[in-house]
Amino acid sequence: MKHNLPVFSVLLLTVILAGSVVMAAVKTAQRFEPVFRLIQARGSVMVHKPGEAPTKDQHGNEVFPVAQDKKAYPFGTRVITGPDGSVDVYFTKHSRCEIGACASLIIGEDSKDKKTKIIRLEQGKVNIFLEKGIEENGNSLNVEAGQVIVQATNLSQFAVEAALVDEISQAIVSCNDQIIKVFHPALFEALLECSEKGREKALSVGGSRDGSYARVVGIKGVFGMKVKNPKDPDKAEEEELKTVEELNAEAKMAEELHLPSVEEGYKYIRMEPGTSVKFNHKRHGPTDAREVVLLVISPIGAKLEEITYNEVKEGAAPVELPASDVEVAPAPDAEVEPAPDVETKPAEKPRLDLPAIDLSTE
Repeated sequence: MKHNLPVFSVLLLTVILAGSVVMAAVKTAQRFEPVFRLIQARGSVMVHKPGEAPTKDQHGNEVFPVAQDKKAYPFGTRVITGPDGSVDVYFTKHSRCEIGACASLIIGEDSKDKKTKIIRLEQGKVNIFLEKGIEENGNSLNVEAGQVIVQATNLSQFAVEAALVDEISQAIVSCNDQIIKVFHPALFEALLECSEKGREKALSVGGSRDGSYARVVGIKGVFGMKVKNPKDPDKAEEEELKTVEELNAEAKMAEELHLPSVEEGYKYIRMEPGTSVKFNHKRHGPTDAREVVLLVISPIGAKLEEITYNEVKEGAAPVELPASDVEVAPAPDAEVEPAPDVETKPAEKPRLDLPAIDLSTE
């Protein structure tokens, strides 16, 4: 006997299936958990939870507890890896930070907005993988390294490497997917836009700890960097007006590099592999007035542009990266329950096949 479903039942089933597809498509990413978890600890990996005093060995050296696999730790915990160490930090099931060997960093959060997680990288290398849609829940993640802050966006995949040698801090930032913002609060803002996956872009940022010198060097890809370009009060207004050729060149660069419009008093610099921008600062007497000299140098060493301006910041040290507003939470009294099974199959890691870090200040 032949049985036919009623037309109404067929339509209802179609609507249900279509609704399921739509709901799956708009499913948002997981919220960051109130703790983070260390997964797949390999080699030497140690932790120092906030509020805990480290013990000392017979030689007086500080000794930290060994990290426990799949254990949850409070934000504000320091993670240290040895020459053979590595570990993955999971914020959610699909958003993680992979820590390499010889690293020291603090996994923290913004005390004013706990949805913003902050990785303070003192040395070593981290690879970041963020799930698509994290910003829809208000989540965000920043990496602070040396002179710069790296701000992640939706579905970001990037790497940061930091070192400190002879009072010179150095950071190398590489972007493999989507867009990240690399900036110094007082000097510049660079947008590394990788709309085509696999077309890596990278830069290095070095500088003195006292804030008197900084340098940005393009390593891979082409990107735009926003810097201050205030009007010179000693020049006539007609001398400050840009030519048609300059305006057309800026418009072409903004379109090519997908740059947002720039406000008055700023400009974009086109950064290519080998292009460098140097910032030198000089104090004027005992006050906080300072002169900033910005030099743009081509890959072959020719000076392309020079910008000089004065700044006065009352009560602020010159060009020093402000201390991170990271909250150090007290260690929990009770152990957190072990994490459920987590998919730990590693995704393909971004590779930083970069030249040796140049720490010279010339």
